Amino acid sequence: MHEAANGLEFERASVLRDKLEAVRAADAVRQMELEHPEDLDVFGLAEDELEAAVQVFHVRSGKVVGRSALFVDKVEDLTPAQLMERILVDVYADAVSGVPRQVLVPTMPADAEAVTEYLMDHRNGPVALRVPVRGPKRALLQTVEHNAGDAFVRHRLHRTSDHNSRARALESLQRELGLPDAPLRIECYDMSHLQGTDYVGSMVVFEDGLP
Repeated sequence: MHEAANGLEFERASVLRDKLEAVRAADAVRQMELEHPEDLDVFGLAEDELEAAVQVFHVRSGKVVGRSALFVDKVEDLTPAQLMERILVDVYADAVSGVPRQVLVPTMPADAEAVTEYLMDHRNGPVALRVPVRGPKRALLQTVEHNAGDAFVRHRLHRTSDHNSRARALESLQRELGLPDAPLRIECYDMSHLQGTDYVGSMVVFEDGLP
């Protein structure tokens, strides 16, 4: 899949990605069927300095019954533990599938005790927050992390494509306005007042083609 993407064979990479995800999902189900029937959510994470990809497998009665995914912009400089805390709070703020008895994560959140209490309040019952280190649950966590990594690769390819489109648009703007360089930062101001009083001002910034 990665070789196809690097070779700009995006359609072939997409087909291989879908096959890979299907195999991993099936393998995840097989792994969990080896355990006693349990209800749990498993979090996987892949990140760089700008964003993070999150995958969640929802396991009910020992079987993977659903998955969810999200991307997180890193607007702050967070440690992996702080990022995990933020993700758990956001995901379960209004989780449709509810909070299961167990939540498996790749790293414990910064304030694990507070997060556990938060999850217990949402579930109205006990919740165990754990990092599995061996056995089928560890294998399932690795599967979810692989899925997060694959999703992150696809997202970065899309992000690169968007960046190239913005670069072309900025170069076009440079030509039309006769600028010596592409306008990487544009600031627009508006100042208003009421007959000389009650002054207000606003500023809109476009940086690298984005608001």
